[in-house]
Amino acid sequence: RPRAHNPPRSAARACMSANDASREMPPVTGDHLPPCHLKMPPGIKEVIETLFGSERSDRAFARQRMSFVEKDRSFPDEHGNRLTYGEFDPDFFWTLLEMAKPRPGETFCDLGSGCGRLVFAAALGGFAFRRAVGIELLENLHDVAEDTRALLEPLVKEADDLSMDPCEFHAGDGEGILPGLARESDATWVLFSYTTCMTSIGPYLCQLSDSLGMSLPIGSRVITTDKRLVSDDTGRWVFKELGFVDMPNYNTHSSTGYVYELVGRDMPPEAAVSTSLGGLMPGAAVNRRMALHTGCAIALSPLA
Repeated sequence: RPRAHNPPRSAARACMSANDASREMPPVTGDHLPPCHLKMPPGIKEVIETLFGSERSDRAFARQRMSFVEKDRSFPDEHGNRLTYGEFDPDFFWTLLEMAKPRPGETFCDLGSGCGRLVFAAALGGFAFRRAVGIELLENLHDVAEDTRALLEPLVKEADDLSMDPCEFHAGDGEGILPGLARESDATWVLFSYTTCMTSIGPYLCQLSDSLGMSLPIGSRVITTDKRLVSDDTGRWVFKELGFVDMPNYNTHSSTGYVYELVGRDMPPEAAVSTSLGGLMPGAAVNRRMALHTGCAIALSPLA
C-alpha cells in the first residue's frame, strides 16, 4: 500500500522553524529470518531530529539530565538501572518495526516512551495505526512529549502531503495503564520497549511477559531489546519469537532486537515449550510463580 515514508522537506523545515521559536544468551532464530538492516526514511528522520536532535546530540544528553532530576525527586529510593534513560537508534527501531509487520488499524505503543520521539516516528510512518501511544513514568519527560505533540499536530494539518496517525501520551506506571488501554478495542498492538536496562532474571523478562501476555490482544507483536520474553510454563500466555537482528546502538555500541507474537492464552502447557524462542529452548518457558518469588516484580516502565 502507499505509505508516507518521505515527508517533504518543506514539512521538516516547518518543524524546524517552529521548534527554533520555542547478551548473556546467544540469539536464537524463530520462524522468520530478519530482513536486511533498514534505515528510517530520510524525511521522517529529518522531522524527528529537527524536533529532538539525534540520540547523540546535546539535546539528548539534556533530556538524560532531566531524567536524573525527576528520578531523584520522584523515586529517591530507586536503585539499579531500571530508570536509566537513553534514546534508541532510529534505523534500528525502523528495522524492528518493519519486522513486526504493522497492519492498518492496529495500535502502536512505546512502553517507556521518554520524550515521545519513537511514537511520533511510528505515527508519521504511513502505517495507518489506529493510534500511537506513549507510556512514560517520569513526569518531566512526559511533559516534553505533550509539548511536542501540541507543536507538531498543527503543522501536520497545514501540510497537504504529510499525515500523522493520532498520538496520545500517558504518564505513570505502565502496569496500571496498559491493561485499560488494551481493553478499549480488540485491535492488535505493536508494542516496542527499550528493555536493555529493565529488571529481569538473567536475560528473561518474566514480569513484563506476564503483564503483556495477560493484557494484549492475541496476535499482538512485542519488540524488546537485549532481553527476551518468555511463555508461562502452564500455557497461561504463550509468545512466539518471530525473529531477531543485531545492529549498532549508540547507547550500548550494539544491541540485539527481538520480535515476538502473542499467539495464545490458556493453551496446553506443551505449547509454551514448542513456541518459546522458536521452539529451540524449552528453558524459556519460565515458571511465573518462581519468577515472582525471586522478588523481580517491577513497574512496567523500561525508561531507556
